[in-house]
Amino acid sequence: MMNTPGSLRRRMVIAVLLMIGFYVLVFVLAGALIALPIAEVWYLHRIHPQLALGCVIGAVVILLAAFPRSPRFEVPGPRLEPRDHPRLFAELEGLARASGQAMPSEVYLLGDLNAWVTEQGGRFRPGRRIIGVGLPLMQLLSVDEFRAVLAHEFGHYAGGDTRLGQVVFRTRASLERTVGALREGDSKLSLPFQWYATAFLRITQAISRRQEFAADHFAAQHVGSDAMAGGLVKVHGHAMPYAMYWQSEAVPVLRSGIRPPLASGYQRFQDVPDVRTSLAQVHAQDAEEQSDPYASHPSLHDRLGALGGQPSFTTNDPRLTLTGPSAETLLSDPDRAERALLTFMTGTDAPALQDVAWEHVGTRVIVPAWREMTAPHHDALGRWTLRELPDLISLGAPFGKLLNALNVPYDQRAQALAIVSAALGLRLHDAGWDIHSLPGEPIILSSEDRSVRVHDLVQGLVGGGAAAEDSRYQLEQTGLIDQPLAGPVTAFTAG
Repeated sequence: MMNTPGSLRRRMVIAVLLMIGFYVLVFVLAGALIALPIAEVWYLHRIHPQLALGCVIGAVVILLAAFPRSPRFEVPGPRLEPRDHPRLFAELEGLARASGQAMPSEVYLLGDLNAWVTEQGGRFRPGRRIIGVGLPLMQLLSVDEFRAVLAHEFGHYAGGDTRLGQVVFRTRASLERTVGALREGDSKLSLPFQWYATAFLRITQAISRRQEFAADHFAAQHVGSDAMAGGLVKVHGHAMPYAMYWQSEAVPVLRSGIRPPLASGYQRFQDVPDVRTSLAQVHAQDAEEQSDPYASHPSLHDRLGALGGQPSFTTNDPRLTLTGPSAETLLSDPDRAERALLTFMTGTDAPALQDVAWEHVGTRVIVPAWREMTAPHHDALGRWTLRELPDLISLGAPFGKLLNALNVPYDQRAQALAIVSAALGLRLHDAGWDIHSLPGEPIILSSEDRSVRVHDLVQGLVGGGAAAEDSRYQLEQTGLIDQPLAGPVTAFTAG
């Protein structure tokens, strides 16, 4: 698995030959297109203007699309400096010395559960080395596991993968531009390039998978196979749930000008029973998945097997749980680093974000959002009481009354139900019920020994049957059954 100078040369030769093959195809087809009208004039002493024009345009499109363009490096996050984070850079310098590699010239903090390396410039000679490390990655991995991930990235440097990657990336980008440009014109000329792109992708992705195995082996040699395996399991096991958490829980709260405890919020999210059930299904599938011939990375099953460890894992796998200090402790001021990252990601002034516990997100975020959603429909909602709600939103014809009153098209019934759910939630909140909105859990309003899941209640009314009867009973028990859906709350009695 180790990348030797000979194996690097072989892979570089393959990449260069594939690149040459692509440009041979480009010039052969472009030359043939240009030669066709010339041959018609030379041998037949005539010319078809449309054919000649089509050939020239086709040749120009192919040549312009295939012409290589230097990719512009876009800064992926706030830049980390040695003077600000000496412990992190001490880890990087230690790995650089142990592996005989030069230090990256730039280190960036990312918002992804990921780490990567690249070289800018240089093409066939060393370029500017850059490394990106994800803050979520540092929060979920132990120091040893994070060190293994960094060693894996240094393995890519040692294997020359970043230089090889530039050749592959540029050729692939040229192929994609050529195919895309010809497809826009609905040209059959795209077919040879599509065939070549398929072969190119299969060959280069196989090389890429070998590079990943070699980089894993490199990390295992320098840090240990257990740490590398633990890092892989955490990265794969947390990738999907963290993306869900970020989009469904964190982003809406951040957009409201509030910063909840993001790391602890994710821990809560993944511990919710419904979330764990979904994760168990995904993990079972991932653990047995085999490598795809068109994927750039081998499957987790194959990578763990190559490290000599247990290739399968489950939701309860101890390797998914952090033991000991997280790699985030390598940052001198994690809170400041997180704010800098949020400023970069959101384009807002993250230092101005108010720190609010998840327990208060319902009051500070959900309730204002409900008020904004229902405000345009205040008069219409005020005409109905909670007692009339079941008839308004059942699947029968009366549902049309609600849609007409709210001015919502029939094909957007979900929007009408969201408005009604928001109105019901506000009715309970304004009557003194407490709101609970924790990561991964449904929004719950409670008062003394009673609680209501607003969304589930409304969905139950829509579905009819036993679910609708249960929802009707819950409405009666609120003591607000004769209150309007909007407007001031009048005196009421508990059910």
